[in-house]
This record gives sequence, C-alpha cells and structure tokens, in this order.
Amino acid sequence: MDYSEVPIQPAATVVCTRQNEMNQLEILLLRRNKNLKFASGFWVFPGGKIEPEDGDEGVINTISAKAAAIREAEEEANLNLRDSELIHFMNWTTPSPSVKRFNTWFFIIELFGGCDEVIIDNSEIKEYIWLTPKEAIFSFGKKNIKLLPPTFLTLVRFMHCQNFSDIKNELNRILHIDIQPKTGIQDGLFLSMYPGDAGYEAHDVNIQGARHRISGDMAKGTYRFEYHGCDHIFPVNGGYKW
Repeated sequence: MDYSEVPIQPAATVVCTRQNEMNQLEILLLRRNKNLKFASGFWVFPGGKIEPEDGDEGVINTISAKAAAIREAEEEANLNLRDSELIHFMNWTTPSPSVKRFNTWFFIIELFGGCDEVIIDNSEIKEYIWLTPKEAIFSFGKKNIKLLPPTFLTLVRFMHCQNFSDIKNELNRILHIDIQPKTGIQDGLFLSMYPGDAGYEAHDVNIQGARHRISGDMAKGTYRFEYHGCDHIFPVNGGYKW
C-alpha cells in the first residue's frame, strides 16, 4: 500500500495531571488495545479523532478540538473534564509515510481529588497507569511500556516539573509550538527530524550539521534526542536532558 497520500485527520489529546499522596506530579497514560491497527499496545494520553459533532457544523478549530478531547477522555477513561481548564500548548502532525496521519491538538489539565478516578472502556483501552514523567521515561522499554515520539518528548519536557505551577511556567517559555516531523531510517534506526535540523528542509537524514532529532527503536524504547547548532529553535522536548 502507498502511504504517501494518506489524508491528515484532525485529532485531539489531553495530558491529565494530578498531585499524588506524596505531592508528586503524575501524568495519566492509557494502554491501547494490542488488536488495534494503529499504535497497538502503545501507552498514550487520552484522545482521538475530532468528529463532526464536536464542532459547529463540522468546523475544525481549537473549540472543536477541546470538545473532542473532553469526549475522548470520558469515553476512554470516564473522566469529566471542563473546557475552561484545558490549556492548548502544542499541535503535532504525524509524519509521512504513515498508515494513519493526524494533526493533533495537545491540551493539558490539572485534576483534583475526586476528579481523577479512572475507569477504562476495556475495549480500545486495556490498562491505565499514573506515573511521574521521570518514572514513565525510565520505565520506557523496561516494563513493556511503549511510547510514541510525541508522548515521549512531552514527558521529557515536563520531567522536571513538581506541580502544575511548574508546568505553567514551562509552557510560558513558549506559548504554542506546531511540530511537523520529517522521518527516515539511518543505520537501521528510526529517525525523526524537527525544524532547525540540517536535514529537515531537504528531508535527508544524512546531511551533516545542526541536529534537532530523535533516533531509536520504538519497540525497544531506545530513543536518543539530539539538539545542537540550532539554538534559535525551541527544542521539542523543552531542552531538557536526563
């Protein structure tokens, strides 16, 4: 099948956070059913496609994206979110070629006691877990936790945050980023380039120079982030190392 002409579908996802009993910031991850055709078995944030009924006469914008994020969070995890509390901080477009492509609105929200009781649908979603960003990152590849690049890089961006105030401070460093990766294979490893990378404009992973990319094996959890020579570009992981 030729995936080069796969249409880009609008979607929305929400990063749900809470403070645990030890006052640590945790983020909710859901494991997708292994029988699904797309991202099967991966751990993701609640979310899905923006449906026509999410907007006014099918209009696709931040308002309809919020409605979709709220609907998906309820369907997948029985969470009741309020649109006024959702913060839009990123859009991420699935690169070509891919079996499915999405332009996904990313939101983030803080949940409080009594609002964070998760009940999964046990259909599309088979498990859930609350983890600190650091726990999620260091569990990646070690406890059968598979993460897609946007999930992984989002967790890295927030890994030093201790509470939602820290998250807001992090988001204030840049109000919104629109990420459109370009991918390839190099030495047998998956590679994804972002603006500022020497190979980004030409879509050539072998061009030498500035680096703003990840490489690795998604199945094994061996992502490696590179960022140098393009300090004028905001790094997709917030610029944090671990």
